[in-house]
Amino acid sequence: MFSLLTRRLGYRLPTLINRTVLPIVVNGSTSAVTRRTFLTTARLQAPATVAKSKATTKAKATTRAKAAPKKPAAKKPAAKAKRAVAKTPTRAKAAPKKRGRPLTKPKPKAVPKVPKSGLPPTRPVNAYILFHTKFVNGQKENAKSLEDVQALSRNAGAVWRSYSAEEKQPFIDEQEALKAEYLKKQAEYWENATPGLISAINKRRKHEGKVKIHRPRQSQSSNRKPLTSFLRFVQEFRQSPDAAAIRSIGSGNRADCATARIAAEAGKRWRALSDADKAPYVQAFEEDQREWRRNQSAKESA
Repeated sequence: MFSLLTRRLGYRLPTLINRTVLPIVVNGSTSAVTRRTFLTTARLQAPATVAKSKATTKAKATTRAKAAPKKPAAKKPAAKAKRAVAKTPTRAKAAPKKRGRPLTKPKPKAVPKVPKSGLPPTRPVNAYILFHTKFVNGQKENAKSLEDVQALSRNAGAVWRSYSAEEKQPFIDEQEALKAEYLKKQAEYWENATPGLISAINKRRKHEGKVKIHRPRQSQSSNRKPLTSFLRFVQEFRQSPDAAAIRSIGSGNRADCATARIAAEAGKRWRALSDADKAPYVQAFEEDQREWRRNQSAKESA
């Protein structure tokens, strides 16, 4: 038995010696084996053979990838064409109106121009302003600064307060003359002023922030009916001393005012008058009424 074992070892000894000198790969790792046992050593493989096998495997995979034809992408089934349906024409919807203020500022309205000759006459100043103007103009040469003008104005007020009634009378007379001239010009202006001119003036004054002007009542007296005989008597009675005495007597009741008491007393006295005493008032009313009717007929014919 030992002879048979010895014989087999002798046959395989050269081959085992050559294999133990080369590096081997065991379980994926390379190491140099100098000693090995016959019975327990695993199967050995040279590293060159492993590298060659890896390169071969990679080359085969590349060749297969090139040789394999690309499959065309699967096309989606075409959607069924919908049946064309004729649509009825629809009206275009109007764009909704935007609310709120416009982005652009509105253009300012044109203000009518009024010539200076079309403006009403200005009211005259009072007596003190006449004196003040004359006093300042007489000493204007001495006033060289604003403080001097203010001091001069204070001196004018002190001088005016020190004047007596006789010294103030010339300025009062001058003011009365200017007022009479102003009333005359005002009557002429309102008699010739047209409604269009008054409207243009009021638009101009409104633009400047001023109060509107209106026709005075005196200029409308020609359009009013004349006072009756009784109202003429009441108007005359209000200026009498008896009405002044009634006005001076006060009353605790606010509803019982002087005007109502004067009107009540005038009614009692009018009823107590005879026809002869009423005749002047009736005659004046009839004359004014005839004149008013003539004026109305003339305006209607024009």
